[in-house]
Amino acid sequence: MNLIGNKSEFAVEYRITDVSNMMGYGKLWICDEFYGTNQDLIYLVGYLQNLMENILEVETVSFIKSQLSNEEIYQHVKSLSNETSEYQITSSTFTDDFNGYKFREDQNIVLVWKLRDDIEMIFDDLKDYKKSVVLVRVNSQTINEVLNKFKDEIKKARA
Repeated sequence: MNLIGNKSEFAVEYRITDVSNMMGYGKLWICDEFYGTNQDLIYLVGYLQNLMENILEVETVSFIKSQLSNEEIYQHVKSLSNETSEYQITSSTFTDDFNGYKFREDQNIVLVWKLRDDIEMIFDDLKDYKKSVVLVRVNSQTINEVLNKFKDEIKKARA
């Protein structure tokens, strides 16, 4: 697997298996937590790159978060997402075992997700995944830098 970025901040892990169709495997690492599974064959540009672009398209949420648990924040943003999908992390096959949401806090993007418990886990890396809500904060510039490096690597692989 190739890694762009730092797993403790923001990174994309990927492996190209079919250059002509730009297919392979990948997932995101945010603050030492991973989102997605690298055991599902995906279109790297259509799914992995689009996921990073989707995360960067984020709106500010105004509510007092300091006294709320991760679960309460998750539930609040989930309810907002029922009104408008702009807070939802757009899903694809390698991330559809997660329910994820996003919002902006100043220069940071806050991602909050939970592994779905209403489905059978078929991917080994998700079978022991924590059941609690994960909440992480990452600087949007860091995401943008990783995204741009990923685009450059894809361009080089196609050449």
